[in-house]
Amino acid sequence: MAAVLRFEAVSKRYVSRRGLRRISVQALDELNLEVEPGEIFGFLGPNGAGKTTALHLLMGLIFPDRGRGTVFGLPFGHRHAHRRIGFLPENLAFYRYLTPVQLLRYFGRLNDVPADELERRIPELLGRLKLDEAVRRPVGGFSRGMLQRVGLAQVLIHDPDLLVLDEPTSGLDPLGRRLVRQLLLELKARGKTVFLSSHLLSEIELVSDRVGVVDRGRLRRIGSVRGLLEASQRVELIVRGASAALLDSLRQQGAEVAERDHLHRIVLDRSQQRPAIERLWQEGGEVLSLVPARSTIEDFFVEAIEEALPPGGEPQ
Repeated sequence: MAAVLRFEAVSKRYVSRRGLRRISVQALDELNLEVEPGEIFGFLGPNGAGKTTALHLLMGLIFPDRGRGTVFGLPFGHRHAHRRIGFLPENLAFYRYLTPVQLLRYFGRLNDVPADELERRIPELLGRLKLDEAVRRPVGGFSRGMLQRVGLAQVLIHDPDLLVLDEPTSGLDPLGRRLVRQLLLELKARGKTVFLSSHLLSEIELVSDRVGVVDRGRLRRIGSVRGLLEASQRVELIVRGASAALLDSLRQQGAEVAERDHLHRIVLDRSQQRPAIERLWQEGGEVLSLVPARSTIEDFFVEAIEEALPPGGEPQ
């Protein structure tokens, strides 16, 4: 099955002036990436990594210097592709005097949604996003979280096949973030594709099928969320009766040690497992449980960035 979204060696450089100096920044450097139909893809990276540039390129807001990108087989920015995309930018800007209903009518008409279909979808979306009690209020008085929900409603008003979301849970409280997670999973179940950029790695972990890490314009790592969470080289021990000397020794070897209710939780490399348990037994302690330690998206992210650093540890 053909990829919904494809970057093929896409590069983008920005040049600006600071006084008499010309400042050149390589925002993307031969980015290669594919997003498959029906998946939720988490697009990760530190600040300035090139994430927003990539989103703006695929929406046709800017153009690549080199390389090629396609959405549904059409070039980035093609008007027929736009009709199948719902885009949520990081920084929302709505007409402040309009109500949510007026805004959704406006965006629906821009996307050629039939009037009768529009009048059915608007109350459904506002109810789903818990905005039905604010339908008559101008959005200029909305909180950041409420504006974010209005933004998600405009993304969905024309029932797009691809959702491009930049920080979709920004400004939302825990209930709002949970609502967005549920909504994304419902959309996936309906066969929609989601390209999701966020700094909230825990949110990415809960909904994404695959993730890619971009840093300094290049894709550094890509992988299945399920696979990376299961592929851990560490184990977790719950023990009783561990001596202070043993715990200090394990900490010095890089183990994580936490205490609760007179028990210790120890996370350490598999190579340290047997010596630690044997010493614990020699000292009269006992092992209450031993399980593989789960990796996290944060581990995956940090390792990808650290692997890309040149000798000395500073970005080039």
